[in-house]
Amino acid sequence: MADSVDVLIRKAGEALKTVRENYEADLSAKRVSDDTLYAVGQIVIDCQRALDMTATKVKAKYGSGAWKPYYPIGKTPEEFDAKLEDQIKGLAASHPKIAKAFGRHQPYRPKRAELAYLKPLR
Repeated sequence: MADSVDVLIRKAGEALKTVRENYEADLSAKRVSDDTLYAVGQIVIDCQRALDMTATKVKAKYGSGAWKPYYPIGKTPEEFDAKLEDQIKGLAASHPKIAKAFGRHQPYRPKRAELAYLKPLR
């Protein structure tokens, strides 16, 4: 699955390159092109899927149950803690370092606010 995450990150990077390439032309035309809109959508989808696949892999190794979790994103530390427990029960207690790694990538952290937009944009 790590390979799948790597592919998604690479594809998101390629889509970002498309957005950058189209930016000046779109700005001059005063409209966002269909190619740019598609590329932005792919970035959002690929990033969300990469996070969800990461959560699924962590749950498969350290959690229980058959269902695949979503990456826990909380707007506050308390909301994150609740979502982490809901998505990957017991991870914070059994593997606190992994839980803290998830916690470092939350929208309430500096330079991480964009993470709050991934699910609503999808």
